[in-house]
Amino acid sequence: MKKILIIIIGTTFFFNYCKKSNNEKNLTVIKPIKMIVNANGGLRIRKLPDINSEKIGLIPDGSVIESYGDVLQEMTIDGKNGKWMKIKHYDIVGYSFSGFLIHEDAFTNPIENEKTISGFRKLIPSFEKIDYNSEKDKRTFKLTENTGTVTFDSTIGIYRVISISPGDSEDEFNNYNFIFKENKLIFSDMNMFSLGLPKSFIKYKVVFQKSFGCATECDEYVQTENYEYAYISNSLMGETNYNSKTICSNKDGINNSCPVCSKSYKNESYTFQKKWIANLDGSIKEVIYEDKSISDL
Repeated sequence: MKKILIIIIGTTFFFNYCKKSNNEKNLTVIKPIKMIVNANGGLRIRKLPDINSEKIGLIPDGSVIESYGDVLQEMTIDGKNGKWMKIKHYDIVGYSFSGFLIHEDAFTNPIENEKTISGFRKLIPSFEKIDYNSEKDKRTFKLTENTGTVTFDSTIGIYRVISISPGDSEDEFNNYNFIFKENKLIFSDMNMFSLGLPKSFIKYKVVFQKSFGCATECDEYVQTENYEYAYISNSLMGETNYNSKTICSNKDGINNSCPVCSKSYKNESYTFQKKWIANLDGSIKEVIYEDKSISDL
């Protein structure tokens, strides 16, 4: 009797184990797809996939959510075509309409094939809110509705930096820079002078740089300008570094064909460094460091 009982228990355990294993094999694991909210005023999460269902949350425009697939048939809501989608935003799980969601790939991938402002705006809704003023734009070559090339497009966490050249290649003096937080524009140099090209993009800040120089028969100089934008403080810092090597040879130490020499001295080098806190329009708010020095060659 004892042996029979052991056999029955063993058989039952084995049967239940096999049944569980087979059920696990038949389970379909749905991997969430990251999507970005594209809805002015935010996107509602509802308890059920119905426009009249209870609202259980509101997701800010530009937020990243996790999608677990469509439900029901395609329909139109507020002029947008889509389906109800099961989603998760932080610890809230519910249903939202897919017509107001964009696949993350369309946001994080470089948009290098777009050549016009209209094209950029289709992918990044925040561009629609840019109030461009051509009179405030200090560039020599300006972006138009029919020109433009994305030369830099990178995302770190919730921040994204995009740079657009008015031509077909990088242009550090005429480049346009845009900084986004959760797909919302937080800073742009569009209505001022160009800050240059992105030099570094890290967790808390982005640094832009432009440099130029001259090598003539009487002088050699290099000037570099850096601008640093900090996300959290929404602040802008500026820095200029200038190095000049003067080799003028006439008796007065002045060569009228070279303006730089007329401001320097024969056989001397000149260096200049300046750092300042800038207003968000690029103008100097407060100089925090300035140093000039002349030394013999």
